Amino acid sequence: MTGYTFGIVQIAAEEVRTDPSYTFDNLNRPDGSGLVVQLTIGGAAFFRDASGEGLVPRDSAMLFSHEEPSVYGYPPGGTEPYRHQYIEFSDCQALRTVFAEIMQRFGAIVSIPENSLSRGIFNEIMERFRTGAFEDRYHESELLYRLLISIYREQIERTRGRDPIEFGYHYILNRFRYPSNLKGIAAACGVSREYFAREFKRRYKHSPGQFLKQLRLRHAESLLKTTIMPVEDIAVASGFCAANSFIRRFKQCYGVSPGVFRERIHLRKENRRPL
Repeated sequence: MTGYTFGIVQIAAEEVRTDPSYTFDNLNRPDGSGLVVQLTIGGAAFFRDASGEGLVPRDSAMLFSHEEPSVYGYPPGGTEPYRHQYIEFSDCQALRTVFAEIMQRFGAIVSIPENSLSRGIFNEIMERFRTGAFEDRYHESELLYRLLISIYREQIERTRGRDPIEFGYHYILNRFRYPSNLKGIAAACGVSREYFAREFKRRYKHSPGQFLKQLRLRHAESLLKTTIMPVEDIAVASGFCAANSFIRRFKQCYGVSPGVFRERIHLRKENRRPL
């Protein structure tokens, strides 16, 4: 990883390739050191990594970094020109975190369809790079971060019809701080409450309710450690309907009340201070 704090667009360009000599092994290439989003706008490419090999058709993109064990290029037996646009940007911590999360959750090949938010941001970055119209490096970093966040969000939305249980996982993960119940979550996924509860537990080894409670308690724990917010406000900010419910569940999990937990954390910090 480079020493960049903010993301910088290193190159944004369009290419057309027409034969199998176009192949790159990312682990052994001398050029570049950044993160890449490479969008197919005509024809197709192949992409291969540890998880397997797949085609990258029109309106899809491959995500990769130089120095990773992956290979891509013009597909054997291909007949159409492979036309693509790519954005290479600096490997800073904030962007790398989201980039890696996309690849871990959805793989290196993602959908970026026309008229989508991610496609609009991708096109804006391409045009601003071409014309030198970024306001400053913070603007570059903001657009890159928005691009990755929009790609992530849209991949989640695509799972709604393809895999409603995975969609439900992300639905809970993204909305645990807001009031919700199993019936409403299942409805958002387009399946029955009973089916969702059964399949969620089979896949993730705990019930949707347990997962939701775990997320809320971890969030509350973080707020207790890092803020001076009143316990009542932490309860609401963590998705609990009432402070009494939060205190009861917290004590069941941690063995002490939120107030005592916070006191012990502060006491430890005081004891660690040099004399």
